[in-house]
Amino acid sequence: MMGLTSQPANRNFCGNQDPPNFAELRFKEYLDAKRYGYVYLDQSPLMFAAEFHDHRKRPDFLVNISSIGTIAVDVKDKPLNAIYKNFAIDEVEVLRLVAWQDQFRTPVWFAISSEASDYNTWYFIHLDSIREVGTKRRRKDTGEAFWTIKITNCITIGHDDSLHKLVL
Repeated sequence: MMGLTSQPANRNFCGNQDPPNFAELRFKEYLDAKRYGYVYLDQSPLMFAAEFHDHRKRPDFLVNISSIGTIAVDVKDKPLNAIYKNFAIDEVEVLRLVAWQDQFRTPVWFAISSEASDYNTWYFIHLDSIREVGTKRRRKDTGEAFWTIKITNCITIGHDDSLHKLVL
């Protein structure tokens, strides 16, 4: 059995054993370039109380923005649907993040980007806005619920932009 201080060889940039998430890496690079203070929240079960394993999903980052305070950011690597100009986010994920947001009283934002923009453009939407402006749908094959979010309902942050746009 591996001890808490053991370091397996297959750890990703953030130190966990999951495959590297390129969107998270690029978002981290953006935060570093803009000199934001942040904490990466390891997604491994060991790093979170067992109470939270089934009911809550933790975001990927806690980010300190001087004029706002701390926000939680869940980074998504999702291509824009070219026909409908929207993104899809699973309902289960939304509900689990709502539970996290309620528990920790920290606003949660999704930051969505993809390889198509070389991860230089991020589309931000506040978790609470998803149910206000999104459209709830069901997958034809599984019946699972998801939300579609139009790009026009997101706040666009480019590589040179500040996260202060989230409050303007």
